[in-house]
Amino acid sequence: AIIPYILSHLHKKELTQSEETTKIKALPLYLKIFPWYLLIFAMLSVTIHGATGVYLKDFGDIGTVFKFFTALTIPAALYYVGAGIRLSDLKKDEMKKL
Repeated sequence: AIIPYILSHLHKKELTQSEETTKIKALPLYLKIFPWYLLIFAMLSVTIHGATGVYLKDFGDIGTVFKFFTALTIPAALYYVGAGIRLSDLKKDEMKKL
């Protein structure tokens, strides 16, 4: 969660120090928010379970909502990782470099 924030912050500093005055956003908003959501979701769930010993089945129907957010986290993480891949990264020359 910290790495995208730091990269975004450093990129903004480079833009202000450079001669270009055009405003370029380093990362879209959803890419800035998701790592924090992922980090907070995991830490909060471990903290709640450790402090209270509750399970999702103890919540009844609300447990279904929590399961939904848990299931949403994995595809969102894959999208987050895939969003950083540009079409130019998939060229034959770039693949040979790997």
